[in-house]
Amino acid sequence: MSELGICQIPGPRAAMRICEYLRTCTNLEIDEAETDETPWCAAFVGWCLERSGVKGTASARATSYRDWGVRADIVRSGTVAVIAWPNGTGHVGFVDSFDLRSCRINLLGGNQKDQVCVAPFLLERVIALRNPR
Repeated sequence: MSELGICQIPGPRAAMRICEYLRTCTNLEIDEAETDETPWCAAFVGWCLERSGVKGTASARATSYRDWGVRADIVRSGTVAVIAWPNGTGHVGFVDSFDLRSCRINLLGGNQKDQVCVAPFLLERVIALRNPR
C-alpha cells in the first residue's frame, strides 16, 4: 500500500496527506482537519474505504466503526477491527494478520506510532470485527 510510512510532522506544520484523511470526516471543525495532531485513525480507515468504493462512517471517532457494515463471521485481511482503550476511547484499523501465540492482532492503520504502519494489539482489546455490507 502506498500509504505506508505517511507520518505526522513534529511542530506546527502538518502532513498534508493526514489532513486529506481528516477532511473525509464530517464531525470535525475545519481547524481540526488542518492539523495532524487530531486523532486520525478513523479518518485513515474512512479515506481508504472511500478510495475502494465503500462508504465509511465519515466520523473521526474510532468507535463509530463498532456497528459499521456487518459483523465479520469470517475475519480476513482487510476486515475492520475496533480496539477499546481503558479510558473509553478507541482505535480502528484493518486486519493484517494474527499472532495467536502472543494473543495479538496486527493492524494496518493510521496514527499508529504517529504514522501509517502495521502494529500489534492485544486480541482482548478487540471489541468489533466488521466487514462491508
